[in-house]
Amino acid sequence: MRYIFLILALAPLAAETPKPEPPKAPQITAEVRAKFWRASAEWAAAQARAQAAKTALESAQTELQKACGTDADVVAGQDGEPQCKLKKESK
Repeated sequence: MRYIFLILALAPLAAETPKPEPPKAPQITAEVRAKFWRASAEWAAAQARAQAAKTALESAQTELQKACGTDADVVAGQDGEPQCKLKKESK
């Protein structure tokens, strides 16, 4: 009987207890967002520069091969400079 009285006495307290608010998502600061966008823009610019450099290198390689013609390969000389070497000599 005591327990029933205790339960009945505490029941209104349990019913009136406010429910805790659900946790809120963390907020990203303006400084962190600015760093992200700045880094993203720098990456895009670097990627564009790399693509332009790759295109320039491929163009230069094509010019070297044209200069040597179909009967010669482009090779590095002893000084590291590109030069033409006849294909029958390179075998």
